Amino acid sequence: METLIQFILTVALCKYCLKAALTGSYKLMVAYAAFMAIIAFALYPIIIQQPPTIITDILASKEIVENIALLTSLEAIIGISSSIYLINNYFKPKAERTKAAFFFKVVPGLLSIIGITYYELLFFKTRVGYDFVDTAIIYAIIVAAAILLISSIIKNTLRGESIKLEIKVIFNITILITGLLISSSVADYSISHAQTTIEWEALIAATTASILLITFGYYSFKNNLNSKIKELTNNILRKNRHGINN
Repeated sequence: METLIQFILTVALCKYCLKAALTGSYKLMVAYAAFMAIIAFALYPIIIQQPPTIITDILASKEIVENIALLTSLEAIIGISSSIYLINNYFKPKAERTKAAFFFKVVPGLLSIIGITYYELLFFKTRVGYDFVDTAIIYAIIVAAAILLISSIIKNTLRGESIKLEIKVIFNITILITGLLISSSVADYSISHAQTTIEWEALIAATTASILLITFGYYSFKNNLNSKIKELTNNILRKNRHGINN
């Protein structure tokens, strides 16, 4: 169960980085990174007051797990709907595009903030005996650097806005499916204790599967785009030849 939740939160954080890249501005990407770093630092007084078993206690509550699954599904559905709207808006003539679409493009999701909080809890558990403020500063710096690095890689690798939006759809579909898996397992949920360590093998396997899916979607989109460009070019050439012959 915790592996599924870890996977959802990791994908949500990747989606946050993707949204930062969608701004198309390094200044806004820095603002995105700083925003999440400030949240991470601001949360540390709450984090240090939590018992060591807080994650176990949360996962042991069937009601809380049900609410997590519901929140996950709702955010994913909203994300899919907004992404489809943004894709449709992108392919409209510039004069007909809605300026308010920028809001849907960049507004952060709640799951990304939950993800930052979750991993901060785990980070503090690895630094028992260290100064709380120093630990919070280190974590905030790591968060800001990771977001800026990943968003920069996305911006420079996936230059087309439409492909970024399509990957955003894939991220949301992945979150939705995983949330549904959690919902389906809640009926038989009878956990007395939960693991509070990252299950790296399962998390890496799930993340790798998502990367492969995204890569497949990217190259499918690229091939489809090249076909459309070729078809459009051929149509233009045929029209020009027809005009010359006439």
